[in-house]
Amino acid sequence: MYAEVWLNTPHYHAWTYLVPQGILVQAGDLVRVPFGKRQSLGLVAKVHEEKNKTNQKLRPLQEVLGPDYRLNPEILQLMTWAQSHYLAPPGEVLKNFLPSVILQGKKNQGERAKVRAPQFELEQKKLKLKPDQAKVINQVLQAQNSFYPLLLWGITGSGKTQVYLELCQKILEKKQSALILVPEISLTPQTLGRFAAFFGEEVLAYHSGLSQAQRLKAYWQVKKGDKKIVVGTRSAITLPLKDLSLIVVDEEHDTSYKQEERFRYHARDLAVMRAKLQNIPIVLGSATPSLETYQNSQKGKYHLALLEERATGSSLPKIKILDLKAHPPESQSFLSAPLKEKLKEVLQKGEQALFFIGRRGFAPFLLCLDCGKSPGCPQCSVSLSLHKKPPSLQCHYCVSTLPIPHNCPHCNSPRLKPMGQGTQKIEEALIKSFPHTKIARLDRDIIRQKTKTEEVLKDFSLGKIQILVGTQMITKGHDFPKLSLVGVLLADLNLNFPDFRAAERCFQTLVQVAGRAGRHDKKGEVLIQTYRPHAPALLATLQNSVKTFYEEELKFRHLAHYPPFKRLVLLRLLGSQENKIKEKAKELFNLLKSFLRQEKDLEILGPAPSPLEKIRGAYRYHLLIKSPSYELLQRKLLPKIENLEKILPSSIKLQVDVDPLNLL
Repeated sequence: MYAEVWLNTPHYHAWTYLVPQGILVQAGDLVRVPFGKRQSLGLVAKVHEEKNKTNQKLRPLQEVLGPDYRLNPEILQLMTWAQSHYLAPPGEVLKNFLPSVILQGKKNQGERAKVRAPQFELEQKKLKLKPDQAKVINQVLQAQNSFYPLLLWGITGSGKTQVYLELCQKILEKKQSALILVPEISLTPQTLGRFAAFFGEEVLAYHSGLSQAQRLKAYWQVKKGDKKIVVGTRSAITLPLKDLSLIVVDEEHDTSYKQEERFRYHARDLAVMRAKLQNIPIVLGSATPSLETYQNSQKGKYHLALLEERATGSSLPKIKILDLKAHPPESQSFLSAPLKEKLKEVLQKGEQALFFIGRRGFAPFLLCLDCGKSPGCPQCSVSLSLHKKPPSLQCHYCVSTLPIPHNCPHCNSPRLKPMGQGTQKIEEALIKSFPHTKIARLDRDIIRQKTKTEEVLKDFSLGKIQILVGTQMITKGHDFPKLSLVGVLLADLNLNFPDFRAAERCFQTLVQVAGRAGRHDKKGEVLIQTYRPHAPALLATLQNSVKTFYEEELKFRHLAHYPPFKRLVLLRLLGSQENKIKEKAKELFNLLKSFLRQEKDLEILGPAPSPLEKIRGAYRYHLLIKSPSYELLQRKLLPKIENLEKILPSSIKLQVDVDPLNLL
């Protein structure tokens, strides 16, 4: 008998081992095997009787870990599908599904690890369900024990979380478990707080902030059934929950569900496949669904449920677009006159305001007024961003940090000027304009301070902070009772991104951030500053014409042969020598052409330098493959991936990204 074993190696195949007589082994078992001169832990993907077709002498398995370590068939099926779908080495999949402590061969269940509960107090008011909410809940419950993908398309504040809570309550009554995926757990303590208030000790939080020991403990708690409700970020989709009966993907459109390093999976898509394999319902919730999910609901692939009223009975906020050509922003506060006047009015009434800008730091770059150049990152082909807290120049891609220069590094001129604005500059300007107002900031720099995020959100929710300035993270998952004004300081930042999804993402961000205003008894107003007041994404936000925007965007995607009408695979080469990368990219292109020459429906674009040509010291070239069906891509590409890697020297890495969200 033979076992096909996945090992933690970069190879695209399993390793075959002989099963000695007397050893009982089955698919899903964790085993110790000899690998080279060392012993390694692996996963048995398959057991079979087929004789070894090569003359190579097979080595025997050494040990089978106990049945407690065995993965259930559904998890093993999910891993096998993920490896094939994302064209990933089995070892990378293994590292994402098993805690590192287990992969290291340590028999430890993390009993001593302590997990700090989210410190976010929130008054729990169990609202009476509206008829449309009750209808959704019944719809899902009637579909128990069957694969039932449902797009829950609800406007901001429509009570989607209340639906999730009620569904989880029904699941718990049956002593079954539920998995709730949220984009970023550190940014949504309110979600955790609400679930913990309803279900207490049954709730487990799972996210990247946990230590390895805490992750290990969480793994065993859900595997044994000690925890029934998991609220987690994308990696929680890999947890082996016992008696899983429901999956929820909240804010399903959010790009943070896509992992951008190594095993490049999309947690939403993995969740849909897991629900299919386990024959359970899955709810995809959003006020602004991704175009792919919207299209699936229109084609009947997903069921559709609408929540078109706010749960509290409040109305959607009034939205106004401010043309910055007609209302130039003040140099001191960066607010146009109408927005500044509205802010004064809101503050006088004791209400709150939120300002969104899509850049952190003080300024995007320093400009030399003599030579026109900017200090750049030595590791990346980008300018360094100016930060004042702490004072430094920072690269937002490789995290390089340099002191702020007194003179231009190119011409030695002392005339360096900060250009543009980020959250720190907006915060500083507002403090100068409103010195007696409590103002706070929330961005990636703040959340690195572990308890600061919860403190800021708690104080803003309780009304102790009057103005909150932030980036993308303040646009989703928050419910602030006294917030009546939202200001978008420069909507053009999202629109000018070199990506075919730029308009969709801009629209989603605007709708989401607008939805923070007026969710309770305060009437909400949203003022959007822009130099492009007639951009379709802005007009759709203004007119609340969501479906019209989606249909127009689909027409563009169809004409340009982009998703959801085509599937994409991005092949990216990385290395320290630009000329070698360029040469190998051309070689890779020619090899692909020869592999796929009979497939007329496949289109290969490139090779070309990536828009960000150099990141972390590595030059980057890419090719983009378009296909009308993923099955065609998978059938043709998966068997060839290792052949493609063989033409590359060890100094050049090949990244394979299926359904890429980041083309930069």
